[in-house]
Amino acid sequence: NNYIEKFEPEAFEGLNNLRKLDAENNELKLISTKMFQFSDKIVQLSLKNNNIKEIEVDSFAGSLLDLYLNDNRLERIKNEYFANLNRLRILDLSKNQISSIEIRSFINLTEINYLNLADNCLFKIDPIIFRQLSKIRILDLSSNKFKVIRANWFETLTNLDELYLNFNNIQDFKPKTFSKLINLKKIYLKNNYLQDIDNLFYSNQLELIDLSNNLISNFNISILNASILNLRTLRNLNLANNLIEFLIVRNDLTDLELSDNKNLKQLVFSTVQNIQLRNLNIRNTSAELIASLNFSLFRRLEILDL
Repeated sequence: NNYIEKFEPEAFEGLNNLRKLDAENNELKLISTKMFQFSDKIVQLSLKNNNIKEIEVDSFAGSLLDLYLNDNRLERIKNEYFANLNRLRILDLSKNQISSIEIRSFINLTEINYLNLADNCLFKIDPIIFRQLSKIRILDLSSNKFKVIRANWFETLTNLDELYLNFNNIQDFKPKTFSKLINLKKIYLKNNYLQDIDNLFYSNQLELIDLSNNLISNFNISILNASILNLRTLRNLNLANNLIEFLIVRNDLTDLELSDNKNLKQLVFSTVQNIQLRNLNIRNTSAELIASLNFSLFRRLEILDL
């Protein structure tokens, strides 16, 4: 918050014990060579909300664990930007103007567990980019320009827990797109143009699926039902604002969001015994649906939105 446009080479001279540096909300445009290599103890650097457009080679200390570059003006991620950051755990590149990522940009980020690329201009990804990110747990690709997600994009991310693909233009997934994400627990796909989710979910650990604000209808309802019924760990399902008319779900779901499915006429549970629902939202559905439900079966229900 000081309108700083650049740091002179000696700006941090002598700060050998500095561990965290916050240079947010300034006017930095260029991160020059060795600008932040003044200490081998620095572990967190925040440069968010500047005007950074370029990063020179060897700009950052190899000791960094957390690097925040969100809310800048980066258009391209080059191979050399993060070449020496083999200890990095968190990298936030959200809210830039990134349209391309060179294939070796993340090759040395073997310890990364959180990568945020949301709110950029990406429309495709070379799968090689993610090949070395074997420890990543959270990947956010929301609010980009993806239309089709290729089957091999995520094939090396076997330890991924959470994947965010909200607010894109996704119309289709290639077969087995997520088949390698065997440890995936949460997937967010809201606000896209999805109609078909054939063979989409493979993880036997999925706990949450958000498919709200798509175009899912009874065209693929048998596929939808089969997918949901096979997910034994699924507890939270959001299908709000789709085109669903009929739905079968597992009785061990705890949170079910079906609001704004205006043609939804029937909701069936895999068994009427021991229904676990705690939160049910059927606002803006149909009077026919409301009349068909036997609410006395929902003995664990805590929140009901009609």
